Amino acid sequence: MRNDHKTDAIAGASVLAGARLVCRYRNSYEYEGKSPGYTSTYRMMAQDSGDSYVADVFGHGVAQPTAFRLDGESSVVFSIHPRRRILNSTFDVVEEETQTRIGALKQHNGFGRDFWTATGPAGCDLFSIASPESAVRDFVRQNLGGFRKVYVYHRGGELLGFIRQELRPLAKSERGFRKIIGRMLSRSDWALYAEEQEIQLVDRRMLLSAGLMLLSLTTMLDKSN
Repeated sequence: MRNDHKTDAIAGASVLAGARLVCRYRNSYEYEGKSPGYTSTYRMMAQDSGDSYVADVFGHGVAQPTAFRLDGESSVVFSIHPRRRILNSTFDVVEEETQTRIGALKQHNGFGRDFWTATGPAGCDLFSIASPESAVRDFVRQNLGGFRKVYVYHRGGELLGFIRQELRPLAKSERGFRKIIGRMLSRSDWALYAEEQEIQLVDRRMLLSAGLMLLSLTTMLDKSN
């Protein structure tokens, strides 16, 4: 897949006027009863008509498959499988019931810059995820302790959506001083937005899987969590 990084002109993710909030990724640490190698638990809380999922991550998604369960249920719906246990960069997304491959995710590294590509079951290009910043700016931020807070989903230079770090919404009942304190102490989630029309053309499971792997591997190295 061609990795078109012509996204430097993007001043902010708000340029996608038609994008809507798809889900929020909320990371937590629930060690009780987990197997060795447990890293964290991600809750993908749907903000539209889609399903919400929960996934326990082991070894940042590299050590073993990452299973997606519907929130509140125990059965696995689909999962991400690393192709290799050592020096792996490609992951298959598999439907659990039929063991059918939905698609694949590949992590690319180069010049201190990570980006991801997603392909369908027949190898067709679906989308890429990359930082909208220049490689030079990435280098400076990484070496001065900074971090990225937004990544864009794109296909051949066409923007499909974005995932960015946002403060968690406050309760509507919080007002005045309590609201100010609450905002100061609020933690953040990663929020996935997608274009209304474009999201219909991509398997939602691939969007969610790509976002989880981005957060488990790339943003961890960027000091974004």
